[in-house]
Amino acid sequence: MKKASLIPLFFLVLGILPSLCSGKELPKIAVWDLMPRGVNTAYAQELTSILVSEISKIGKYEAYSQENVRTLAGWTAERMALGCTDAKCLTALGQMDVTKLISGSVGKIGNTYSVSLNLFDTLNARAEKAVSEFCRTEDELIPLIQVAVRKLLGEELVPAKTGEKPVGKEEKPSERPRQERELKQQLQVTIEPGRPRLGEAAAPITIVEYSDFQCSYCVKAAATLNELTRKYPGKIRIFFKHFPLTDLSRLEAKYFEALALQSSGLAWRFYEMAFANQQRIAKDKDRALQQIVAELGADLKRLSKDLNNEELAIRISQDAKEAREMGFQGVPVFLINGISLFGAQPLQEFERVIRLVEERDRNQKE
Repeated sequence: MKKASLIPLFFLVLGILPSLCSGKELPKIAVWDLMPRGVNTAYAQELTSILVSEISKIGKYEAYSQENVRTLAGWTAERMALGCTDAKCLTALGQMDVTKLISGSVGKIGNTYSVSLNLFDTLNARAEKAVSEFCRTEDELIPLIQVAVRKLLGEELVPAKTGEKPVGKEEKPSERPRQERELKQQLQVTIEPGRPRLGEAAAPITIVEYSDFQCSYCVKAAATLNELTRKYPGKIRIFFKHFPLTDLSRLEAKYFEALALQSSGLAWRFYEMAFANQQRIAKDKDRALQQIVAELGADLKRLSKDLNNEELAIRISQDAKEAREMGFQGVPVFLINGISLFGAQPLQEFERVIRLVEERDRNQKE
Protein backbone atom coordinates (compact mmCIF):
# COMPACT_ATOMS: atom_id res chain seq x y z
CA MET A 1 0.00 0.00 0.00
CA LYS A 2 3.03 2.17 -0.06
CA LYS A 3 6.24 3.14 -1.71
CA ALA A 4 8.84 1.30 0.35
CA SER A 5 8.67 -2.37 1.26
CA LEU A 6 7.47 -3.17 4.75
CA ILE A 7 8.86 -5.90 6.96
CA PRO A 8 5.82 -8.06 7.83
CA LEU A 9 5.98 -7.88 11.62
CA PHE A 10 3.39 -9.71 13.67
CA PHE A 11 3.78 -8.13 17.05
CA LEU A 12 0.87 -6.73 19.00
CA VAL A 13 0.80 -5.51 22.59
CA LEU A 14 -1.21 -3.30 24.91
CA GLY A 15 -4.22 -5.51 25.46
CA ILE A 16 -3.46 -7.69 22.42
CA LEU A 17 -5.90 -7.04 19.61
CA PRO A 18 -7.56 -9.74 17.52
CA SER A 19 -6.47 -10.00 13.87
CA LEU A 20 -9.72 -8.61 12.62
CA CYS A 21 -10.06 -6.48 15.72
CA SER A 22 -13.49 -6.25 17.28
CA GLY A 23 -14.88 -3.78 19.79
CA LYS A 24 -17.16 -6.47 21.27
CA GLU A 25 -16.39 -8.59 24.32
CA LEU A 26 -16.15 -11.97 22.62
CA PRO A 27 -14.63 -15.29 23.68
CA LYS A 28 -10.94 -15.34 22.89
CA ILE A 29 -9.29 -18.07 20.82
CA ALA A 30 -5.52 -18.43 20.54
CA VAL A 31 -4.26 -19.79 17.23
CA TRP A 32 -0.86 -21.45 17.15
CA ASP A 33 1.08 -21.35 13.88
CA LEU A 34 0.23 -24.30 11.67
CA MET A 35 3.09 -26.78 11.47
CA PRO A 36 4.29 -27.32 7.89
CA ARG A 37 4.61 -30.98 6.96
CA GLY A 38 5.87 -31.27 3.42
CA VAL A 39 4.76 -27.75 2.44
CA ASN A 40 6.56 -24.41 2.34
CA THR A 41 6.91 -22.79 5.79
CA ALA A 42 5.99 -19.34 4.46
CA TYR A 43 2.82 -20.76 2.93
CA ALA A 44 1.92 -22.45 6.22
CA GLN A 45 2.25 -19.06 7.91
CA GLU A 46 0.00 -17.49 5.28
CA LEU A 47 -2.58 -20.20 5.87
CA THR A 48 -2.35 -19.49 9.60
CA SER A 49 -3.20 -15.86 8.86
CA ILE A 50 -6.20 -16.97 6.80
CA LEU A 51 -7.27 -19.30 9.62
CA VAL A 52 -7.25 -16.41 12.10
CA SER A 53 -9.14 -14.18 9.67
CA GLU A 54 -11.76 -16.88 9.10
CA ILE A 55 -12.36 -17.19 12.85
CA SER A 56 -12.86 -13.44 13.08
CA LYS A 57 -15.27 -13.48 10.13
CA ILE A 58 -17.54 -15.85 12.04
CA GLY A 59 -18.18 -12.90 14.34
CA LYS A 60 -18.39 -14.90 17.58
CA TYR A 61 -14.76 -14.93 18.64
CA GLU A 62 -11.66 -12.79 18.97
CA ALA A 63 -8.72 -14.57 17.37
CA TYR A 64 -5.20 -14.11 18.74
CA SER A 65 -2.12 -15.18 16.83
CA GLN A 66 0.73 -17.10 18.45
CA GLU A 67 2.87 -13.96 18.39
CA ASN A 68 0.09 -12.00 20.10
CA VAL A 69 0.03 -14.56 22.90
CA ARG A 70 3.83 -14.53 23.22
CA THR A 71 3.82 -10.78 23.74
CA LEU A 72 0.91 -10.90 26.18
CA ALA A 73 2.42 -13.70 28.24
CA GLY A 74 6.01 -12.50 28.00
CA TRP A 75 7.16 -15.95 26.89
CA THR A 76 10.37 -16.48 24.96
CA ALA A 77 10.42 -17.67 21.36
CA GLU A 78 12.00 -20.91 22.61
CA ARG A 79 9.10 -21.44 25.00
CA MET A 80 6.57 -20.81 22.24
CA ALA A 81 8.28 -23.33 19.99
CA LEU A 82 7.42 -26.06 22.51
CA GLY A 83 3.72 -25.68 21.72
CA CYS A 84 0.89 -25.27 24.19
CA THR A 85 -1.02 -28.52 24.48
CA ASP A 86 0.09 -29.47 27.98
CA ALA A 87 -2.12 -28.75 30.99
CA LYS A 88 0.23 -26.12 32.43
CA CYS A 89 0.27 -24.01 29.25
CA LEU A 90 -3.47 -24.39 28.66
CA THR A 91 -4.16 -23.29 32.22
CA ALA A 92 -1.91 -20.25 31.74
CA LEU A 93 -3.90 -19.28 28.63
CA GLY A 94 -7.13 -19.65 30.59
CA GLN A 95 -5.81 -17.28 33.23
CA MET A 96 -5.28 -14.74 30.44
CA ASP A 97 -9.01 -15.02 29.53
CA VAL A 98 -8.21 -17.05 26.41
CA THR A 99 -10.91 -19.73 26.46
CA LYS A 100 -9.85 -21.90 23.51
CA LEU A 101 -6.67 -22.86 21.68
CA ILE A 102 -6.42 -24.09 18.09
CA SER A 103 -3.27 -25.80 16.88
CA GLY A 104 -2.62 -28.04 13.94
CA SER A 105 -0.71 -28.69 10.77
CA VAL A 106 -0.87 -28.40 7.01
CA GLY A 107 0.87 -31.06 5.02
CA LYS A 108 1.36 -33.10 1.90
CA ILE A 109 1.79 -36.83 1.56
CA GLY A 110 2.18 -38.06 -1.99
CA ASN A 111 -0.47 -36.26 -4.06
CA THR A 112 -2.74 -35.48 -1.13
CA TYR A 113 -2.78 -32.25 0.91
CA SER A 114 -4.20 -32.16 4.42
CA VAL A 115 -5.30 -29.69 7.08
CA SER A 116 -5.50 -31.00 10.65
CA LEU A 117 -6.84 -28.79 13.44
CA ASN A 118 -7.14 -29.47 17.17
CA LEU A 119 -9.35 -27.53 19.59
CA PHE A 120 -8.39 -27.29 23.26
CA ASP A 121 -10.48 -26.09 26.20
CA THR A 122 -8.12 -23.94 28.27
CA LEU A 123 -10.52 -23.57 31.21
CA ASN A 124 -10.50 -27.33 31.78
CA ALA A 125 -7.01 -27.87 30.30
CA ARG A 126 -8.08 -30.64 27.94
CA ALA A 127 -8.41 -31.53 24.28
CA GLU A 128 -11.93 -30.92 23.02
CA LYS A 129 -12.18 -31.76 19.32
CA ALA A 130 -10.12 -32.57 16.23
CA VAL A 131 -10.84 -32.17 12.52
CA SER A 132 -8.90 -33.33 9.46
CA GLU A 133 -9.70 -32.38 5.86
CA PHE A 134 -8.04 -33.45 2.62
CA CYS A 135 -7.70 -32.14 -0.94
CA ARG A 136 -5.80 -32.93 -4.14
CA THR A 137 -4.21 -29.57 -4.99
CA GLU A 138 -2.45 -26.78 -3.13
CA ASP A 139 -4.96 -24.28 -4.57
CA GLU A 140 -7.68 -25.96 -2.52
CA LEU A 141 -5.96 -25.41 0.83
CA ILE A 142 -7.37 -21.94 1.49
CA PRO A 143 -11.05 -22.98 1.20
CA LEU A 144 -10.15 -26.21 3.01
CA ILE A 145 -8.92 -24.14 5.97
CA GLN A 146 -12.27 -22.33 5.98
CA VAL A 147 -14.18 -25.60 6.02
CA ALA A 148 -12.01 -27.18 8.70
CA VAL A 149 -12.19 -24.31 11.20
CA ARG A 150 -15.96 -23.98 10.85
CA LYS A 151 -16.38 -27.70 11.47
CA LEU A 152 -14.02 -27.47 14.44
CA LEU A 153 -16.04 -24.64 16.00
CA GLY A 154 -19.40 -26.19 15.15
CA GLU A 155 -20.34 -23.42 12.76
CA GLU A 156 -22.68 -23.96 9.82
CA LEU A 157 -20.95 -24.28 6.48
CA VAL A 158 -22.06 -21.94 3.70
CA PRO A 159 -24.09 -24.08 1.27
CA ALA A 160 -23.19 -23.98 -2.40
CA LYS A 161 -25.82 -22.75 -4.83
CA THR A 162 -26.79 -24.75 -7.86
CA GLY A 163 -23.98 -24.60 -10.39
CA GLU A 164 -21.43 -23.42 -7.81
CA LYS A 165 -18.55 -25.49 -6.56
CA PRO A 166 -19.04 -26.71 -2.98
CA VAL A 167 -17.16 -25.34 -0.01
CA GLY A 168 -13.76 -26.94 0.27
CA LYS A 169 -13.14 -26.98 -3.47
CA GLU A 170 -11.69 -24.15 -5.52
CA GLU A 171 -13.99 -21.25 -4.69
CA LYS A 172 -14.37 -19.10 -1.59
CA PRO A 173 -18.17 -18.95 -1.26
CA SER A 174 -18.16 -16.93 1.97
CA GLU A 175 -16.83 -13.99 -0.07
CA ARG A 176 -18.60 -14.56 -3.40
CA PRO A 177 -22.30 -13.98 -2.60
CA ARG A 178 -21.57 -10.73 -0.77
CA GLN A 179 -19.28 -9.47 -3.50
CA GLU A 180 -21.81 -10.37 -6.19
CA ARG A 181 -24.38 -8.21 -4.38
CA GLU A 182 -21.88 -5.37 -4.08
CA LEU A 183 -21.07 -5.55 -7.79
CA LYS A 184 -24.69 -4.58 -8.41
CA GLN A 185 -24.89 -2.07 -5.58
CA GLN A 186 -21.44 -1.04 -4.48
CA LEU A 187 -20.74 0.26 -1.00
CA GLN A 188 -20.47 4.04 -0.84
CA VAL A 189 -17.93 5.88 1.28
CA THR A 190 -17.02 9.51 1.79
CA ILE A 191 -13.60 10.73 0.63
CA GLU A 192 -13.18 14.23 1.99
CA PRO A 193 -11.17 16.88 0.11
CA GLY A 194 -7.59 16.82 1.29
CA ARG A 195 -7.69 13.19 2.41
CA PRO A 196 -4.17 11.77 1.87
CA ARG A 197 -3.99 9.70 -1.31
CA LEU A 198 -1.40 7.21 -2.45
CA GLY A 199 -1.28 6.86 -6.23
CA GLU A 200 -2.45 8.82 -9.24
CA ALA A 201 -5.60 10.91 -8.85
CA ALA A 202 -7.04 9.52 -12.10
CA ALA A 203 -6.28 5.85 -11.32
CA PRO A 204 -9.26 3.67 -12.30
CA ILE A 205 -9.09 1.46 -9.21
CA THR A 206 -9.74 3.02 -5.80
CA ILE A 207 -8.92 1.03 -2.67
CA VAL A 208 -10.14 2.34 0.67
CA GLU A 209 -8.40 0.65 3.57
CA TYR A 210 -9.89 0.52 7.09
CA SER A 211 -7.07 -0.31 9.43
CA ASP A 212 -5.53 -0.04 12.90
CA PHE A 213 -1.86 0.77 13.38
CA GLN A 214 -1.66 -1.72 16.27
CA CYS A 215 -3.20 -4.67 14.41
CA SER A 216 -0.57 -7.24 13.46
CA TYR A 217 -2.51 -8.50 10.44
CA CYS A 218 -2.79 -4.95 9.14
CA VAL A 219 1.00 -5.04 8.77
CA LYS A 220 0.72 -8.02 6.45
CA ALA A 221 -2.13 -6.42 4.52
CA ALA A 222 -0.21 -3.17 4.12
CA ALA A 223 2.73 -5.08 2.67
CA THR A 224 0.37 -6.75 0.18
CA LEU A 225 -1.01 -3.37 -0.89
CA ASN A 226 2.52 -2.13 -1.32
CA GLU A 227 3.21 -5.06 -3.64
CA LEU A 228 -0.02 -4.37 -5.52
CA THR A 229 0.82 -0.72 -6.20
CA ARG A 230 4.30 -1.64 -7.40
CA LYS A 231 2.91 -4.30 -9.72
CA TYR A 232 0.28 -1.99 -11.24
CA PRO A 233 1.75 1.55 -11.31
CA GLY A 234 -0.74 4.23 -12.26
CA LYS A 235 -3.69 1.86 -11.99
CA ILE A 236 -4.44 2.03 -8.26
CA ARG A 237 -5.01 4.82 -5.79
CA ILE A 238 -5.36 4.17 -2.06
CA PHE A 239 -7.06 6.05 0.76
CA PHE A 240 -6.37 5.14 4.36
CA LYS A 241 -9.22 5.26 6.86
CA HIS A 242 -9.09 4.61 10.57
CA PHE A 243 -10.75 1.91 12.65
CA PRO A 244 -8.75 2.21 15.91
CA LEU A 245 -9.69 -0.01 18.83
CA THR A 246 -7.20 1.15 21.47
CA ASP A 247 -6.06 4.51 22.76
CA LEU A 248 -2.60 3.92 21.31
CA SER A 249 -3.82 3.17 17.79
CA ARG A 250 -6.17 6.16 18.05
CA LEU A 251 -3.15 8.32 18.92
CA GLU A 252 -1.28 6.96 15.89
CA ALA A 253 -4.29 7.80 13.73
CA LYS A 254 -4.07 11.38 14.99
CA TYR A 255 -0.40 11.49 14.09
CA PHE A 256 -1.19 10.33 10.56
CA GLU A 257 -3.88 12.97 10.05
CA ALA A 258 -1.85 15.74 11.71
CA LEU A 259 1.15 14.98 9.49
CA ALA A 260 -1.14 15.02 6.44
CA LEU A 261 -1.81 18.69 7.21
CA GLN A 262 1.89 19.25 6.55
CA SER A 263 2.03 17.01 3.46
CA SER A 264 0.40 13.89 2.09
CA GLY A 265 3.82 12.34 1.49
CA LEU A 266 4.80 12.87 5.11
CA ALA A 267 1.65 11.09 6.28
CA TRP A 268 2.34 8.10 4.04
CA ARG A 269 5.94 7.87 5.22
CA PHE A 270 4.62 7.82 8.78
CA TYR A 271 2.21 5.06 7.73
CA GLU A 272 5.17 2.96 6.61
CA MET A 273 7.22 3.71 9.70
CA ALA A 274 4.33 3.08 12.09
CA PHE A 275 3.66 -0.38 10.73
CA ALA A 276 7.36 -1.24 10.41
CA ASN A 277 7.94 -0.17 14.04
CA GLN A 278 4.76 -1.59 15.54
CA GLN A 279 6.53 -3.41 18.38
CA ARG A 280 8.65 -0.38 19.26
CA ILE A 281 5.61 1.91 19.35
CA ALA A 282 3.63 -0.57 21.43
CA LYS A 283 6.43 -0.57 23.98
CA ASP A 284 7.41 3.11 24.10
CA LYS A 285 4.17 4.68 22.86
CA ASP A 286 4.33 8.48 22.49
CA ARG A 287 8.09 8.61 22.96
CA ALA A 288 8.57 6.27 19.99
CA LEU A 289 6.10 8.26 17.92
CA GLN A 290 7.94 11.48 18.66
CA GLN A 291 11.24 9.89 17.62
CA ILE A 292 9.72 8.62 14.38
CA VAL A 293 8.25 11.96 13.33
CA ALA A 294 11.56 13.64 14.17
CA GLU A 295 13.31 11.13 11.90
CA LEU A 296 10.81 11.98 9.17
CA GLY A 297 11.70 15.67 9.42
CA ALA A 298 8.23 16.85 10.44
CA ASP A 299 7.60 20.34 11.80
CA LEU A 300 7.33 19.29 15.44
CA LYS A 301 5.94 22.58 16.70
CA ARG A 302 3.12 22.52 14.15
CA LEU A 303 2.55 18.83 14.79
CA SER A 304 2.10 19.43 18.51
CA LYS A 305 -0.59 22.01 17.74
CA ASP A 306 -2.34 19.90 15.10
CA LEU A 307 -2.52 16.82 17.32
CA ASN A 308 -5.00 18.78 19.44
CA ASN A 309 -7.12 19.70 16.41
CA GLU A 310 -10.61 18.48 17.26
CA GLU A 311 -11.49 18.12 13.58
CA LEU A 312 -8.94 15.33 13.25
CA ALA A 313 -10.45 13.43 16.16
CA ILE A 314 -13.87 13.82 14.54
CA ARG A 315 -12.56 12.49 11.21
CA ILE A 316 -11.14 9.41 12.93
CA SER A 317 -14.41 8.78 14.77
CA GLN A 318 -16.38 9.22 11.56
CA ASP A 319 -14.15 6.71 9.78
CA ALA A 320 -14.84 4.11 12.46
CA LYS A 321 -18.57 4.92 12.45
CA GLU A 322 -18.69 4.56 8.67
CA ALA A 323 -17.02 1.14 8.90
CA ARG A 324 -19.45 -0.09 11.55
CA GLU A 325 -22.44 1.14 9.58
CA MET A 326 -21.31 -1.05 6.69
CA GLY A 327 -21.21 -4.01 9.04
CA PHE A 328 -17.44 -4.21 9.46
CA GLN A 329 -16.42 -5.62 12.83
CA GLY A 330 -12.68 -5.82 12.43
CA VAL A 331 -9.61 -4.82 10.49
CA PRO A 332 -8.15 -4.85 7.98
CA VAL A 333 -11.04 -4.37 5.57
CA PHE A 334 -10.77 -3.01 2.03
CA LEU A 335 -13.22 -1.51 -0.44
CA ILE A 336 -12.09 -1.99 -4.03
CA ASN A 337 -14.28 0.29 -6.14
CA GLY A 338 -17.04 -0.39 -3.63
CA ILE A 339 -16.47 -4.16 -3.31
CA SER A 340 -15.42 -5.36 0.14
CA LEU A 341 -12.54 -7.68 0.94
CA PHE A 342 -11.93 -8.79 4.52
CA GLY A 343 -8.69 -9.67 6.25
CA ALA A 344 -5.02 -9.96 5.37
CA GLN A 345 -5.67 -11.63 2.04
CA PRO A 346 -2.96 -12.67 -0.44
CA LEU A 347 -2.21 -10.58 -3.50
CA GLN A 348 -4.22 -12.93 -5.73
CA GLU A 349 -7.43 -12.11 -3.87
CA PHE A 350 -6.99 -8.38 -4.49
CA GLU A 351 -6.33 -9.12 -8.15
CA ARG A 352 -9.44 -11.30 -8.34
CA VAL A 353 -11.67 -8.51 -7.01
CA ILE A 354 -10.03 -5.99 -9.33
CA ARG A 355 -10.86 -8.27 -12.27
CA LEU A 356 -14.49 -8.42 -11.11
CA VAL A 357 -14.62 -4.62 -10.95
CA GLU A 358 -13.07 -4.21 -14.39
CA GLU A 359 -15.47 -6.71 -15.92
CA ARG A 360 -18.43 -4.91 -14.34
CA ASP A 361 -17.21 -1.55 -15.67
CA ARG A 362 -16.73 -2.95 -19.18
CA ASN A 363 -20.24 -4.40 -19.17
CA GLN A 364 -21.71 -1.10 -18.04
CA LYS A 365 -20.06 0.72 -20.96
CA GLU A 366 -21.39 -1.70 -23.55
